[in-house]
Amino acid sequence: MLDGIRTGAKDNLGYSVENARNPEQAREMLKAATEKKCLFCPPLNFEKNKPLNKKGEFDPEGKDWPLLWVWVNPFPQEHHALHLMILPKRHIINEEFYLLTNEEWLQILDAWKWAQEFFKIPGGVFTGRFGLRSHNAGTIGHLHFQLQIPDLSGPVQVTVCKDRSPEKEARRATRDAANKGSGSYTGYIIRNEYAHILDEQLRWRVFRGTWLEGFAHAPGALPHIEKFFQGAIGPASMRKAAVVNGTTELRGEEEFFNPEP
Repeated sequence: MLDGIRTGAKDNLGYSVENARNPEQAREMLKAATEKKCLFCPPLNFEKNKPLNKKGEFDPEGKDWPLLWVWVNPFPQEHHALHLMILPKRHIINEEFYLLTNEEWLQILDAWKWAQEFFKIPGGVFTGRFGLRSHNAGTIGHLHFQLQIPDLSGPVQVTVCKDRSPEKEARRATRDAANKGSGSYTGYIIRNEYAHILDEQLRWRVFRGTWLEGFAHAPGALPHIEKFFQGAIGPASMRKAAVVNGTTELRGEEEFFNPEP
């Protein structure tokens, strides 16, 4: 059935480690990129990606969908009751989604229908990223679809384009340093112990009327940090950056008047 069908180039893996959601996922992607291996192509890592059959059981051959893999995402986002992956077994890159055959599309729809009935899904989103990573914020080049069901405990969103504001870019650079294990990303130090700008989950928090004492963070975040503080407290209050114990540090004593985002 697959004879004569062109697939995406096997060496075009298209990993975007900067979009990884946590250090574990980033390390797995970096390792696979170094080994020139697609994480969604055989041999699969069955400790992470566990293909299912229509009974919801582990099936390493994925026999119930001969052209697809179906498994629960090993790196689910927060506030999800279910995060299911549906993808073609053959290596098709995001840019060539149009190479999916009618048979593959029918099995994708069948897997979606099966999941709806098997997991008794009340609602959610079915998404598929295609094309350039710059336009879909994806992480892996192998075409795949995601069925995401919220558990109603918090916000769930599907990002297609990253927020490029200075504070978000600084957070992204800091998170990227954390994901790659490159060291200095301790975040901000604020005098008011109840106010934090970068919390333990590397998420930004800005509170009205707090005092900035200083911070240390990933060096790659510095240009964005400078823009952020110039907008928040004005360029006159900025001091030159200094490298302290291998980290980049800025110090100031100006009051913040940014509202909580």
